[in-house]
Amino acid sequence: KRQAKKDTIFDTGISKFYGLNPDSINFSWGFNPKLPLCEICEIIYFSYFAGLTSVQKDGKSIFYFINSDSSIVDLVSKNRLLKEVLEPNLSQNILLDFFTQLVLEASYEKAYFTLQNIAVLELDLSNEIIPKVYSYNLSKEKAQFLKELQNKESLKQFSKSYYKIKDTKISILPEVISLIFENRLYFDYLNKILRIFMAYQNGLKNYETNISPYKIQILNLIISKFIKNVGGISMSVSEKEMWAIYHEGENLANTLRKKNAENKIQAIVYKLLNSLRIGNNQQFMDVLLRVYMAYGKEIPSSFIKVLQNKEDFYSIGYSFLDGLLSKQNKEVKSDE
Repeated sequence: KRQAKKDTIFDTGISKFYGLNPDSINFSWGFNPKLPLCEICEIIYFSYFAGLTSVQKDGKSIFYFINSDSSIVDLVSKNRLLKEVLEPNLSQNILLDFFTQLVLEASYEKAYFTLQNIAVLELDLSNEIIPKVYSYNLSKEKAQFLKELQNKESLKQFSKSYYKIKDTKISILPEVISLIFENRLYFDYLNKILRIFMAYQNGLKNYETNISPYKIQILNLIISKFIKNVGGISMSVSEKEMWAIYHEGENLANTLRKKNAENKIQAIVYKLLNSLRIGNNQQFMDVLLRVYMAYGKEIPSSFIKVLQNKEDFYSIGYSFLDGLLSKQNKEVKSDE
């Protein structure tokens, strides 16, 4: 409702870094550096340098600023969050912790809208080139997907989950969010996590993880929803069916224990895991049929879907594996 001032000159004094410099005038502003702007916006625009977050990168000071046009309150809160989350010395995936925390904010009621329009400016005052801009504009489908996971607190379950290969420790939650941003979250990630889990359970010194088969199943549900709701891939398996298959895996594991054949569980798991890795549903079903027949059990009818659709095969196959492994969980640091 505030009347804008006419012909405001967008020149901040360091126009090479922000403001209307000759380059941006050419392609963005129709060659006109004088634009309408109200007093409040003018104050914010010309003093936003006070909100820059300073960090050390490659031995020099770099400044970051979150650019969001949702509201002034939102703009301030995002930059405060950035300052709290970023390490004083940056390493790889420098902004991933910020976006992870942003997605997880419990009070973040407008996540669906604000996640669609956010960018980070990187300013290097020792260099005269224009700032780098990291854009994280998400599609409506992806923003809605993240908001739903946030509401169900599915993502928060992984806040302390990690895996370790030799001396490299990876936090699972930022990695999952990064894969979501990059449209690369798929069942091959489950295969990797399960192999690391199995390696650690077998005492291999180069591997460690505190994630449990139950949480791997939660991750399976997230991946299935992602490729269906965001990727638009057709799947007929429901969440209820995936949990039913998970419990079938638990039941088979219990049967093997009662038959004093618990030592065969890992061999079965590796065969099924290899079938899933190469996407061979016939081989997967052949292994299952042999196991069920050997112990006088009837194979569940839900496995028929394994032969109908590749994604259904993966979601059902990993659900069964997670259930089969549910009791094999070496104690490590808390995963709660």
